[in-house]
Amino acid sequence: MRVLKVETADEMLAHCMESLPVDIAVCAAAVADWKVANKSDQKIKKQKNINYETLSLSQNPDILKTLSNADNNRPDLVIGFAAETEDILHNGIRKQKKKLRLDLGK
Repeated sequence: MRVLKVETADEMLAHCMESLPVDIAVCAAAVADWKVANKSDQKIKKQKNINYETLSLSQNPDILKTLSNADNNRPDLVIGFAAETEDILHNGIRKQKKKLRLDLGK
């Protein structure tokens, strides 16, 4: 086993894709659905005349969906877990179908 340290979902997806082919992929919930759209390399300091109530977000890559739909290097078995808070069975089945080629979803 080897440990790869990442800081973003984009880095995690890149490492996952570089690790293919593998026999089994197990994904335990999404890293995060959203990320800050305009990331700053430094701390954003409090300033006058800036509206801090608005934060622009963009969607993170769907690592599980990307792995389950990889063309040539798709893992033989893809298992995914989702963090749901309501209508768990319905949402789980919907996600399994949405990911297209997910072998087992919970």
